[in-house]
Amino acid sequence: MSPHDLVAEAGQLLRSTREARRLSQARLAERVGISQQRLSKLERGAVDPRLGDLARLFAGLQLRLRIETAPPPEGPTADPDLLLDRPEEERLDGVFFLCRQLRKFEDVPHAVVGRLAAVAHGLPVLALRIDLLVAHQDRPQLSESIGRLGAVRWNERWQEFRDHLPAGRPGPMRWLLSDTWELRVTLVDELPDRIVSRLCDQELWLPPLPWLLASDPDLADLLERLRRQGWHRPAGWPAGE
Repeated sequence: MSPHDLVAEAGQLLRSTREARRLSQARLAERVGISQQRLSKLERGAVDPRLGDLARLFAGLQLRLRIETAPPPEGPTADPDLLLDRPEEERLDGVFFLCRQLRKFEDVPHAVVGRLAAVAHGLPVLALRIDLLVAHQDRPQLSESIGRLGAVRWNERWQEFRDHLPAGRPGPMRWLLSDTWELRVTLVDELPDRIVSRLCDQELWLPPLPWLLASDPDLADLLERLRRQGWHRPAGWPAGE
């Protein structure tokens, strides 16, 4: 089961249990000390819950959270993170939106990393956010660009997107671009070597694929899952990859 499946299943279980107890979202949220907005997102699988959050919520339903392992089901299973059998226009549907948002950062020296960079390198994987590397010295320009987006920033205390704070203020470097799409920024002392790739009629500055695979365990895992599904690397990849 992929992480996305687990999040969705946990949310569905939480909702069905709450409804069986005839408890409203507002009442359960008040009982455990979180906002109703966050509880709603957890039940919809829109946010990745912490184990502590789930334990507290089920305790509010007079249940104890128990974690068990189980063998995978027999036969082939669909991996929601891999888009092997999807037509190109479907694979790039959401990517067009992310690329449009990247245009607002043209004045900020950056490197695109994460799954969006993997898509630009030719991997047929699901990308739901923009991951950027930005040098500390360029944080003022970053703050100006995010200000033009009007994006809502992640609040660590409330565990939800709720603050209109610029990038120059302390706090998690995460912003919500829409109901689904997110921006995450990592500040670094110096940007890695970058190449230019074209995706959805947009030029993207990103590190070479070997650098991405070596620095991002998620991408390395995605590549291994692709290989297990019989996927072959696209032409032009480094011979050692």
